[in-house]
Amino acid sequence: MIPRVARWSAASPIRLASLCALPALLSLAFGARRAHADQKPAIALSGPLAAAPCSNHGDIGIADAHVAFGESVTCVATDAEVRIEDTHVAEGSTFYVRAESHGDAGPPPWAETMCSSGALDCNVCANDVAAQFKHLSGENLPAGAELSAEENYEWSFDRNQPYPPSGSKPKNALEQALVDYHFQGFVRTNSSSVPFAGTYSHSDNGSIFFIDGPDLELEALHDAWTGHPSGASVLGRFVLFGDHTSDSPRAVRMIPVPNHLEETMAHLFIPPFDVGGVTKEIQMGGGVGMVKLTSGGYMLISTGPGGPTFTDDKKHNPDPRYTDFHYVRANPNAAGTALSPLGTILPASNGAMDLTPFHIGRWLQAYGDGAAAKKYQYSENLTVISECETGDVYVIHASMLDPHKLIIQPGYWRLSRVGWNGMQPYLHQVDVFEQDQDWESCYIRSAGTAWVNPSHKIELYCHDYRVGPLEEKILFRRRVVNY
Repeated sequence: MIPRVARWSAASPIRLASLCALPALLSLAFGARRAHADQKPAIALSGPLAAAPCSNHGDIGIADAHVAFGESVTCVATDAEVRIEDTHVAEGSTFYVRAESHGDAGPPPWAETMCSSGALDCNVCANDVAAQFKHLSGENLPAGAELSAEENYEWSFDRNQPYPPSGSKPKNALEQALVDYHFQGFVRTNSSSVPFAGTYSHSDNGSIFFIDGPDLELEALHDAWTGHPSGASVLGRFVLFGDHTSDSPRAVRMIPVPNHLEETMAHLFIPPFDVGGVTKEIQMGGGVGMVKLTSGGYMLISTGPGGPTFTDDKKHNPDPRYTDFHYVRANPNAAGTALSPLGTILPASNGAMDLTPFHIGRWLQAYGDGAAAKKYQYSENLTVISECETGDVYVIHASMLDPHKLIIQPGYWRLSRVGWNGMQPYLHQVDVFEQDQDWESCYIRSAGTAWVNPSHKIELYCHDYRVGPLEEKILFRRRVVNY
């Protein structure tokens, strides 16, 4: 059966409730049949419609939704019925509804998969994420492939030199006698001239650093707003991380790599949100990342808290870890003719970007049952990856097994796929593998991340734990499969 497609390319805002009053028109336009008693109940979607893949194997009900300017939404109903009520499609947006028989094409692509390595606001997709992850563990390597797990590199700095744009010296910004302060994140950027960046916590003020290539020397130091910024991640030409001030909501800050020598206050405040009648704030201590969606907006994924808390250690039973999902809408420009590019600063806003976040779900973090749930629950960094073949969104968390033990424990990489349960996103656990780590060159928990190279291959990076007294050379390691 060839899928039947109904498409709106709105020339003006449309109120769709009137269409739903015409069953014959619905049957013709959507190719949908009436639900039978043994089918799953309708799944109602509301709020920012473009945040959802809008697909399931039962009926789909769409109510009180809005497709904003510049967004594209696709809904699929398999052997079921679609009902649309009080839903608006703004001018300049598109809305597709497809009805197909069971066994036809699967869910519509969720993440953008056509990005080049130089794209402004998205990353290169990865081929067959689950298979690549398995190969990175050393298992199921195809014929001729070789795992290179011990590629060691170093970058350097002058501890007495002030670095732009903050003017800070590494001996003040990075050196710390206390082991509680350390590298919080280390990322491979999409730039060949400034290939690495990261975050660092400190008792006074945290830092964000950028490393020049090809000699791998420190080139820029930015001040964090707090002593403990989150881990870092990359989206297009931006390095992003969680930060906050004492009197404002928590924020995602974004520094454009091409302008890494310039001071920037670019940020997206994430307002508090309701979870079961209780006001909550975004958690980013376990990592934060973004991915561009086919809808034209973005999904922001964050996990927290980070490492074990004092009560975790006392109870030998971890406190809950949560993953928050936000749909981030790119807003129309002042003329209303296009979406504002990522990084656009609102006038007279002290750095606020022209984006609107919507909280679309909080998922209780877990991995398996019993001991496994505790063993693989912690993380301080995450990476969001899109899959080329499907448009699926994957998340790789990085941590270690028991961060409170004085003897260093193995680290781990945990792979999850983002799913949609009809009401909100969640993480479907896919795979996990452990890796030996050390303090000097590969501490996965505090600075482990993934990167997809222009050949659509996943690379894993881990990094030195901290800057010691008088130290001017820092080690890191790359793990990659050579096919």
